[in-house]
Amino acid sequence: MEIIKKYPIWSAIAIGVLFVFVAKFVSELYFFEDYDLWSLIDAYATSLTLFLVFYSWKQNKKQMETIKIFIEFINENGANNQIAIDSIKRKNFSRSELKGILRELHNSKEPYEIDYMSKSEFLDNIFSIQEGVGDEFFIKISNNDIFNFKREQQ
Repeated sequence: MEIIKKYPIWSAIAIGVLFVFVAKFVSELYFFEDYDLWSLIDAYATSLTLFLVFYSWKQNKKQMETIKIFIEFINENGANNQIAIDSIKRKNFSRSELKGILRELHNSKEPYEIDYMSKSEFLDNIFSIQEGVGDEFFIKISNNDIFNFKREQQ
């Protein structure tokens, strides 16, 4: 089943080809008189087209979802504090978009430096959002990071 999830289009084509061969064998075995192979292939092609249109529509609908972006940092009391900063469409969600949003929120002429953005966990979370898993993204900022958050944005 994992291969079908990974390659849905090729799986549909393979199942269709298998369907045609099984139908051909069954028709010869039971001597169907009204059997027409081209009608069967046409029905399969129509079904495959319908499946691909539905699959494309579902993917497009998923890409139009809104992703909420939060900054998670440790405040003066040592507790985690989460602040919603922005939201963007899943299809536009990328590392460069996140860096641009953070650049707008950084209240200094100096460049910001967030350690979390150099970890593989950061990219893994971006990839999972792009693949359609989850609808919230957290940017973790520690006390050692260089990031001056504009408080008026809250």
